[in-house]
Amino acid sequence: MHQFARVVVVPALLLVSQPAAAQQYDLDSLLRAHRYALRLEDGHLRGAGADLILEAAASAQFVGLLEEHNVSDLASLATALFDTLRVAFGFRYLALEQGGIITNWLAEAARHGGWDSVATLAARWPHAPTFATDDELAMMAHVAATAGTAHPPVWGIDQEFGALHILERLAALAPNEEARRRALVLAETARRHEKDRLGDSLYLAQVALPSDFADLPALFAPEPGSETERLIAALQFSSRVYYNNTLAQRGRPTGYENMRERELGMKQRFLEEYDRARAAGDPEPRVLLKLGHWHLFRGIYRGDVPTFGNFASEFATAHGMNTFYLSSYVVESPEQWRNSPAFGDLALPGETLTVVDFRPLRPYAHQGSIAELSATWKSLLFRADAALIIRGGRTGPYTVTRRSVGAQ
Repeated sequence: MHQFARVVVVPALLLVSQPAAAQQYDLDSLLRAHRYALRLEDGHLRGAGADLILEAAASAQFVGLLEEHNVSDLASLATALFDTLRVAFGFRYLALEQGGIITNWLAEAARHGGWDSVATLAARWPHAPTFATDDELAMMAHVAATAGTAHPPVWGIDQEFGALHILERLAALAPNEEARRRALVLAETARRHEKDRLGDSLYLAQVALPSDFADLPALFAPEPGSETERLIAALQFSSRVYYNNTLAQRGRPTGYENMRERELGMKQRFLEEYDRARAAGDPEPRVLLKLGHWHLFRGIYRGDVPTFGNFASEFATAHGMNTFYLSSYVVESPEQWRNSPAFGDLALPGETLTVVDFRPLRPYAHQGSIAELSATWKSLLFRADAALIIRGGRTGPYTVTRRSVGAQ
């Protein structure tokens, strides 16, 4: 008879450390103990908050700025942060929650013609940039002009916000008159909804249907990898994302597909730009990421899909590096809808910018040692590494993109 070794079955729960009863700490007290002033002086980051960011960024392949969209102070901070990371650690790229086509065009315009070229392009197609305040455009122009890369240094990794710029370019690239007429018909419809940023309708998000662009591949017969193929793919992808969101708002179960395809598209677009940067001579591109919280928080967030931020964090780990994510919040803003009450009392007295380091709180949160820690706060402590509190933050001006297309 064969003799078998005795098998001891250990319950799975015993293999996981079980927090023991511990002293309870107050969340506000812990947060206040890890606050640091951050100052922006003459385009440079100063203060203990700057030191904290730089220390974390030294080993990071990607630094993430989780943005409150269109906050003027945040665009200025991102510009200074990029300059600091570029000089200190060789960061050369900025990835944004913007459409890839228009962002490439704006970056090229800045590299060859500076701010004037960027402003001219944005005024011609005011609906093309997703976030189009003067501050956002100036940030893109500055990074593109100063990064010193062979590959365009500003990457748009989201769907397109407008369509007119793409349709006019397709008309110029059309291989025959039939294709040209089709692009011009679509462009004329788009133009009626994309004249300025004050319009009450959005062509791609509220008017266009995926079926409107279904015949473009057959009409244009683009070569694989060509500009024409990329333009058509951007239109089709963007229209699907918006259409699924529209149907979800009407009660159809398409919201998950909207988020799944959008977040996957961000990852794919990022990898395309990353590979192009490597092919242009940068063996390990280091990138500043500036996107909204839904996309940069680690894990599975409100969209119920693994986020781009989670992907970037794991991607950096695969390269033997880290990520550092700074999540931003506005307090004491005259725009009441911007304010985040949970952070209202955490800003340092007399400071416009405060950095709160979450990392030292994680052992206490995991151990169950923070009294009455809500699920929301516990999640936040692990999804981002620190918080940036902006006192008085407000929306930047739109003087460039509110010029009418008809005025061109």
